[in-house]
Amino acid sequence: MTASDSARDADIQKLIDNNQAWAAGMEQQHPGFLSHSATQQAPKYLWVGCADSRVAPDQILGLMPGEILVHRNIANLVRHDDINCQSVLEFAINVVGVEHIIVCGHYGCAGVATAMQADSVGGLVGDWLTPVQQHWLQHQGDIDAAEVPKDYFCELNARQQALSVCQNPSVQAAWQRGQKLLVHAWVYQLASGRVLELGSASNADEQSNLQLTGV
Repeated sequence: MTASDSARDADIQKLIDNNQAWAAGMEQQHPGFLSHSATQQAPKYLWVGCADSRVAPDQILGLMPGEILVHRNIANLVRHDDINCQSVLEFAINVVGVEHIIVCGHYGCAGVATAMQADSVGGLVGDWLTPVQQHWLQHQGDIDAAEVPKDYFCELNARQQALSVCQNPSVQAAWQRGQKLLVHAWVYQLASGRVLELGSASNADEQSNLQLTGV
């Protein structure tokens, strides 16, 4: 075994050791919690967020395992051609019965920053970020003219993706049958650890609450 192999093994062993310690600590602090949660899940919340390693929803919201359903990808996109995200929305609404869908972007998002580059990005990442790049080109002039920080576009992206959630067929059907379901747009501030609420909608008529109101 080489030194690099040994280092990799040590890295993974650390994760396993951490898991063992976490499981033991959970049982000590909350006896029976894990065995009980293994039999069911009934979260009220679905989190659609960025894959960024610094934005862990259960930790920043102070939630326990089983309290939030999570879907994450680069730049927290909700694309209508993404069967993964669309099936998560359908499952969360029709099977789990969540009451809140939170689309959370974050300042300093590398995915959003990549989409804002003048040159097109190649590969799968470039294809994935195409809708964000198109959205940026629509608003770049207004943002530049208003002289607001470029990070403001992270807010616009979160609003845009929350609007995309509202257009999901399962969301529309839930609202039509009177099911309690709120869609929220948030942005997370890495430097402070706090979330900022941008808007929400509890029915089709309130979707305008998520739209851009001005730069």
